[in-house]
Amino acid sequence: MVELDGLRSGARLRDKRAIITGASSGIGRAIALLFGAEGASIAACGRDPDRTNATCDEITEAGGRADAIVFDISQAEEIEAAVIRAVKQLGGLQIVVNCAGISEVDGFADVHEQSLEAWNLTLAVNVTAAFVMSKAAIPYLLKSGGGSLVHISSIASQTVLEGNAPYRVSKAALNQLSRHIAVEYAGRGIRSNAILPGEIDTPASTRAIALAEATGEYTREQLLRRYPAGRFGQPEEIAHAALFLCSAESGFLTGQAIAVDGAYTCV
Repeated sequence: MVELDGLRSGARLRDKRAIITGASSGIGRAIALLFGAEGASIAACGRDPDRTNATCDEITEAGGRADAIVFDISQAEEIEAAVIRAVKQLGGLQIVVNCAGISEVDGFADVHEQSLEAWNLTLAVNVTAAFVMSKAAIPYLLKSGGGSLVHISSIASQTVLEGNAPYRVSKAALNQLSRHIAVEYAGRGIRSNAILPGEIDTPASTRAIALAEATGEYTREQLLRRYPAGRFGQPEEIAHAALFLCSAESGFLTGQAIAVDGAYTCV
């Protein structure tokens, strides 16, 4: 787990202001906690007010600064309003982490069995929301002299298995969006990278595996055997990858899609 004792002992993000979507649970929550521990002021964004506020409370109780912004990530106008509010509350912006996402809206259905509603919702949350957030945030990053965008994608963007095409297609599109931003803004001080997690122990992962087992797609044990590392990842391991991508240590790293997957995509 992320340790918040000794807040600012590393301070790799001292005086940085960050928007983090999906901060109410799982990977987004881990990123918010770690970034807060490293000195960043956080606008923690989520749809569930109780869980989003709980993330902020944990950061502030440890001596950091975090403001909760609750909105529907599938609605463009709410995203734009959230960015304006975050910049006003934080006093600027240097970091954006697009972490909110959904999967298995129609379960593990084949393409001809997927509903158009599931397709549209999955792309709205996983791709369009990241585009709108980036579009709204980039002017503020430019005003700050540059910054970093991190997009939480998935190794599913690089593999094809039967079922759930909307999720895999959406994450592949997110990778390409990240590359476009990297190329277009590299000369103006903005970096953009995607992280491709493997299976991570989160509530969303637990639900997806339970659905797969219920429908006979695969079992947890079968999925685990595909991982050379012999285990699934932890949210904090993705958070540390995001921290590196948002710190000065990765100043020449942009336009990359980095798998953090225990060598899953190597075999």
